[in-house]
Amino acid sequence: MNLTLELIEQLTFPEYYQRGLKYYLQGRVTSFEEKDDVIEAQVSGTEMYEVTIYLNSLTSECSCPIGDNEKPCKHIIAVLLTKVRGIKSPTAILQKKKRKLKKRQPSQELPIKNDNCTFEEVRKRIIQDFKIVSRNYGDYWKYVRAQDQFHGYLQEHLDLLPNNEETCKNVQKLVKWLDKKLDTYDDSDGVLQDCTTTVLLKSIKYLENSMDTSLLYEIVKTKYVYTDTIQVLELALEYIENPDVKRKIAEELEEKVFKELWKNVLQNSRAKIVTHETSYYIDILSKYYLNNEDTHPGRFEDFAKKFSKYSHRASGLLIDYYNEREQYEKVYLLWENGIDDNFHIYQKKIEKAINRIKDPNKQLKFWKTKVLEKNNYWGIEIRDVQKIKELLYRLKKGDEWLEIKAGLVKTYKNNVDLLMQLTEYDLALDALIGEWEKSGRSTPTPKEEITTYGVKFKAVSPKHAKRIYQYCFNKEFENIKKGSNSYDRFISYGENLIELGNKETVETVCKEIMNNFPTRKKLIERIESLLF
Repeated sequence: MNLTLELIEQLTFPEYYQRGLKYYLQGRVTSFEEKDDVIEAQVSGTEMYEVTIYLNSLTSECSCPIGDNEKPCKHIIAVLLTKVRGIKSPTAILQKKKRKLKKRQPSQELPIKNDNCTFEEVRKRIIQDFKIVSRNYGDYWKYVRAQDQFHGYLQEHLDLLPNNEETCKNVQKLVKWLDKKLDTYDDSDGVLQDCTTTVLLKSIKYLENSMDTSLLYEIVKTKYVYTDTIQVLELALEYIENPDVKRKIAEELEEKVFKELWKNVLQNSRAKIVTHETSYYIDILSKYYLNNEDTHPGRFEDFAKKFSKYSHRASGLLIDYYNEREQYEKVYLLWENGIDDNFHIYQKKIEKAINRIKDPNKQLKFWKTKVLEKNNYWGIEIRDVQKIKELLYRLKKGDEWLEIKAGLVKTYKNNVDLLMQLTEYDLALDALIGEWEKSGRSTPTPKEEITTYGVKFKAVSPKHAKRIYQYCFNKEFENIKKGSNSYDRFISYGENLIELGNKETVETVCKEIMNNFPTRKKLIERIESLLF
């Protein structure tokens, strides 16, 4: 492989390269393993990021938020630099200072919490404190700090109120008031919505001392503009500490779920869809049983397995539950039995379990189904193909891999990156140039794309890189003969051809231009600079 520092720099944006170089010099690449033309690495950033690079095609993946970008991110660049320069010892990395909010300086002392503190007094204080938000609206940073400060003040004020039915009803008025404010003020950071959630929490705390849950469902039925009030049930199960109250709410919710399923699904064999409300109840109960395994042993697994087909979130929680307990075979059985038609939502979690199963034949069945099944929703990814190849060679089934490879080449004959990873470089170039020809543009493709594939082929197969630049050079020559005055691409492609050892072709074309277009002084000056 001919990967160099210069080629790495050309693969991405200048700022990404500089940040990646900084990460490399700081020693943030904490693990690095190269096997079967694939690099697996970890890079320490805001958190630990997983990086995979496929060397035959120089395609890459990173678990960071911009890892799916067209250009390699800074973490991928740091790993590529490690490939070329070797592992760098870590240096001290400065921690970012956290922004601190000002301490509250109240104009007057807050009253001590007692049953005599009236709601009206607290309501007036909250409305008064909200003025710091409206006063700073328009100045982004002051506005953000004001929102955070108001949220803190709001919690202080609400804590003054006693937990009783009257507070529960009164606080609902505050929720409506805040909800209207959300329709007036920018809440892109979600702070004001957090304030609404804080008020809802205070409202349901009354249930801590009461087994009467009817008021809870009245809150749920209330319609707000920006608050999904069905979350009140989830908040109740999460924050109420009285186990008897929580158990009563869970039993009532489960009864509602059974009624809904019996009415709309179980009695009707054709019906497969439940209401959004029932699906949400299943989500809430799954989370509740998972968080209260000590008081409901085994209940989560039974409930989630029974109802996960009606709730994607319950499916995800069940997969996490098995993965955390290293029960990977159970995840495999969930997949094999098709418990949820939308398992692709949890693709990464399932793959984590499959990769840890000891039986390579089961692993192979999963990956072959994922890659080779027709009309599936998984799609084709290079890492999946690489996994099949690795497993087949481990099982000493090299002939089967050659058959699968031939089928993939035939099926995905226009997938340039996949063909490159399969080392079918001639076919990859045919697909690439064919795509450019099909576009019908006077130039084959935007310069950035040519640069990307040109750089990749320079690293993995220089003779194929030469073919790319030759094609683009000839195209630009045709444009010049038609009267084009744009010479930058022509010169750039010529420079790359000379670098790749094809100076004779460049000289022949340039001499023809100098003979046929002697009046184009700027072009001739650029050509002379290129050749001499």
